[in-house]
Amino acid sequence: MKDNNRSNNSYKKLFSNTIVFAIGSFSSKILVFLLLPLYTAVLNPDQYSSVDLIIQIANLMLPVATLSISESIIRFGLDKKYNKSSVFTTGLLITLMGMVLVSVAMPFLSMTEYVKGYSFLLYIYIFTASIKLIFTEFVRSKGYVKLYSFNGLLTTFFMIILNIIFLLVLRIGIYGYLLAIILSDFISILFLFVIARLYGYFSLKAFNKNIARQMLAFSIPLIPTTIMWWITNVSDRFLVQGYLGDAANGLYAISYKIPTILTTIFAMFNQAWNMSAITEYDSKQKEKFYSNVFSSNQSIIYVLAGGILLVLIPLTKILVADAYFLSYQYTPVLILATVFTCFTSFLGSIYAATKKTKHSFVTSFLGASINI
Repeated sequence: MKDNNRSNNSYKKLFSNTIVFAIGSFSSKILVFLLLPLYTAVLNPDQYSSVDLIIQIANLMLPVATLSISESIIRFGLDKKYNKSSVFTTGLLITLMGMVLVSVAMPFLSMTEYVKGYSFLLYIYIFTASIKLIFTEFVRSKGYVKLYSFNGLLTTFFMIILNIIFLLVLRIGIYGYLLAIILSDFISILFLFVIARLYGYFSLKAFNKNIARQMLAFSIPLIPTTIMWWITNVSDRFLVQGYLGDAANGLYAISYKIPTILTTIFAMFNQAWNMSAITEYDSKQKEKFYSNVFSSNQSIIYVLAGGILLVLIPLTKILVADAYFLSYQYTPVLILATVFTCFTSFLGSIYAATKKTKHSFVTSFLGASINI
């Protein structure tokens, strides 16, 4: 009877958390998605290609800079066996040390054609994104899902306002695009630091070498895993840019935007699922719980993907400028790829729950190899 009650509570908690994440994530992601007409109107395909490649380079460097420690924050933060202050302090200190290493590498990175002229902004972008990631994952591990969602809305609101100021009013193009993200992330950091009272969880005395070793043993295998996923999802853009030029890559980058509708909707659920997969790992009925949730998730994803395909062409006409309209030709196959990406993310949460992150590396390595 107790097991049945726990099982019912597990589904209820997953559902309620999904709703809370949906309110915050969906609203914020949709608002960002609606910025697409602004980006395509203000930035030409060459400029959009350049800023997209800078963002992707930053996304590649993030797990290296932070040793993917944010994944340990959510895994160990949700585990009642570990002290919350030790988890938070360890994660933040490792991130700050990683940023020192990034500062050493930045002069060499600035010599590449993709980053030249934007190296300082790239470093600040990585720094603010890293700290924000630590803060938001810790807040989620504390169970503050409503605060987590509200923070997403707040960050998006400021990003929209800053985009309008920098792109439409000041007309500073790529610099404005990057500054809007950096400043909105900084506002998010300040907000969580004060409202969630994160200052109360940081203490050098709370640093624990044993916990640090466990967290690193969990997160370090995720660095090559993230890099492999980056190869699978992003290397195409560098190849397209290298062989076909910036204009073609601008179209290709835009063709990724409509499939993000699917990933955005899935992300609302996946944030809640990630928490449930970890907290329910000790349950006797975890196999049944995991299987039932996956079956329901699979059905919904197929329906959503089919719905997006039905409205693809009119949606493209509405969302992007005429110069980008042909991007719709590349979108269907990317939607199919996105379906499998959602399934992979779902199963990856089980690897996280079991602390078998090395398995994630094996599967991502095979995927990246096939992609190349």
